[in-house]
Amino acid sequence: MISRLVIIIFTAGKILFVLMCSKVIPFLIALFYIIPGSLVSGQDIDDIRSLDNNHALATDTGDWKLHRAVKEILLQKSNPVAVLSLGGEIREQLRYFNHVNFGDVTSGSSDQDLYLQHRFMLHADLRVNRNLRLFTQVNSCHVTGKNTPSPQVDRDDLGIMQFFADIGLHAAIPIRLRLGRQEFAFGPERMLGLRNGPTIRQTFDGVRLTLGSNRVSGDFFVVQPVSYQFGVFDNSRRNNEFVYATYWQLSLKDENFLDLYYFGVQSENIILVNDTARDNRHSAGIRFSKETGAFWYDAEFTFQSGHHSKNTIRAWQFSSLLSYSWQDLSWRPRLQIREAIFSGDKKPGDDVLNTFRPVSAKPPIHDLVPVGPANLVAMSPEAEINLFGDAFVLLSYYAVWRFSANDGMYPPNVREMTREPDSPGEERGKTITKGIAAEFSWDINKHTNILVFGGLFRAGEFIRNTGTGRNVEAFSIRATYKL
Repeated sequence: MISRLVIIIFTAGKILFVLMCSKVIPFLIALFYIIPGSLVSGQDIDDIRSLDNNHALATDTGDWKLHRAVKEILLQKSNPVAVLSLGGEIREQLRYFNHVNFGDVTSGSSDQDLYLQHRFMLHADLRVNRNLRLFTQVNSCHVTGKNTPSPQVDRDDLGIMQFFADIGLHAAIPIRLRLGRQEFAFGPERMLGLRNGPTIRQTFDGVRLTLGSNRVSGDFFVVQPVSYQFGVFDNSRRNNEFVYATYWQLSLKDENFLDLYYFGVQSENIILVNDTARDNRHSAGIRFSKETGAFWYDAEFTFQSGHHSKNTIRAWQFSSLLSYSWQDLSWRPRLQIREAIFSGDKKPGDDVLNTFRPVSAKPPIHDLVPVGPANLVAMSPEAEINLFGDAFVLLSYYAVWRFSANDGMYPPNVREMTREPDSPGEERGKTITKGIAAEFSWDINKHTNILVFGGLFRAGEFIRNTGTGRNVEAFSIRATYKL
């Protein structure tokens, strides 16, 4: 017990020392001095910056004059429609792992990892006229101190994150055609999202058609995912990988929503159940949700068909959230439960593949836990309180199992198997992990956010029988400033 306490104190001291010597603490101190907490929230700044309401940001009298000035730069005094908006984002994030990936790392590497992630983004939004808009966003992403950095998620010295043209038609039903590199985020990002946790976000090249009205909005798009490299302006599309989809949202009564969607995905060199092959997959889904008032809910079901090599695909997922808050009480306590089931392969060698695979989804547990949305059952009760202002504490318990013993475990991108399924006559167990976590989130104002996360995830029977089987201790602190 004493030795364990000494280890914890030593680890906490090491994290604090690295924070003090790194860019994170000076950055946090600068934020408290530069961005006064008295600024009113005003108009929100979106995670996808092309969705910002620049006029509302420019006219927010509670914000600093400098912030407002760059949001509406009039290019011609005689033409109030031609407007340029500038902005950017700085994100510094420290992450620490004790026994990363449950202790299973490449030979010669340590299973302790302490590193910094740096993300810098700048964007320009040009409204040429009522029908034409140009948007560009560049990013510079780096990682310092990581044991094994990956070009796909950790480093892009300088790259074009978004660059597109919007052509709009202002009719009875507004229509917009978007051409170029762009980001996508639908619903809670169970099928397609930003990949916001790692250093580099996922973007796509292609075309998107959007229809919108007060109660119904719809998208059609054909895109290819971007592949990232370490250098300067050297990113490219993934050859022979395509996403073609349509996504619709209908506004129902009492702020309830119904989403309907279809995703078609063609991918190369996908390793499912140890079979490397071309994956041609069709996903049809339905989602009901409400995220206002005391009672929230979110339920989504997706069915997948298609072919993986010569195997027929029959896969599915069901995810839900039930949440209730006591808004009239002090601290506004909220209790909620999340659950998710992602199908895995039932019978090896039957020419039917049941492993679920999304397009580019948010991890089902947390981005610090190397578990992806495939062959998985997850349950998480949570409790949240509001400490002050926009500062919240969230406590979570996680329980995660394999759905099928005839399938293995996959990472968040579900492109390869990371742990083997049971062999004939062998039982490796189904429990992946059970753990607890705490998260503190503080929106100091609309520009500045602090997020702190800590968790302990115990290695389940399946993890112990397929590797070293050590418990994961994870810690993260993130500071974000948006202009």
